[in-house]
Amino acid sequence: MGQFVGLDVSVKETSVCVVDDAGAVLHESKVRSTPRAIVGAVRRYAPEACRVGLEAGGASSWLCRELIEAGLPVIHIEARHAHRALSMRLNKTDRNDARGLADLMRVGWFKPAHPKTMESHRLRSTLLARKRLVDIRRHMENQLRNIIKTSGAVLGSTAGRGLLKKVETACEGDASLTIICKPLMEVIKTVRSQTAEYDRLLRGMARLDATARRMTTVPGVGMMTALAFMSTIDDPNRFRRSSDVGPFLGLTPRRHQPARWTGRGVYRSKAMALCEPISTRRLPC
Repeated sequence: MGQFVGLDVSVKETSVCVVDDAGAVLHESKVRSTPRAIVGAVRRYAPEACRVGLEAGGASSWLCRELIEAGLPVIHIEARHAHRALSMRLNKTDRNDARGLADLMRVGWFKPAHPKTMESHRLRSTLLARKRLVDIRRHMENQLRNIIKTSGAVLGSTAGRGLLKKVETACEGDASLTIICKPLMEVIKTVRSQTAEYDRLLRGMARLDATARRMTTVPGVGMMTALAFMSTIDDPNRFRRSSDVGPFLGLTPRRHQPARWTGRGVYRSKAMALCEPISTRRLPC
């Protein structure tokens, strides 16, 4: 008799559900969200587990790698696909979600997701941290420009490093304006220096990687673009064809729907036709 396990992972606890081939519940419990506790529960209550499924999430990649190293048949489920399946249940609880994941493992109605490596996660985290600092700097520079605008001075574009000098010039002779702008100017200087630290770190990572150096030889591809693409793809061997990368990134459709002739010189797909208001559709006679 096959056994199928569903794991609904939370920050502190993980709901465990074990079902058999017929869908009967064999065990339900909660354990701590640590690899040791989960492995112990699965080996105790599902020693003949065929599939162990958990939904892709923040800590699921790390947990999935640890469970695979422990020898469990773990499947990383794509989050959007699992959400559609679990949303059909009446009550949204951790216990019901674990039961739903176990049923997905039993019937095979799931879409596996690739658990990224630790190197890819660290690279992506570094890129996102730098992006957040850049966004903070841009918002603060725009706020500084709006404050100066109330005094009648127009600074123009906030791009470049000449903004702070323009602000200092605008604040000359106005003590109250200087008091308002000085804290923002100090924070902008700090954010710029920390962003430069991330730039040096990422530049060094790109120089040490042969793939990143090869990608930067393409016109229009810089250091950040190359590293972002590498962190997204992670393992290129998981794609059967190079044409699968475009749909994965959302650049091209994976499936081409048949189109129909509208009579006005335009081919229109069925999905586009259904999205139009009923009054604008061409109904059959």
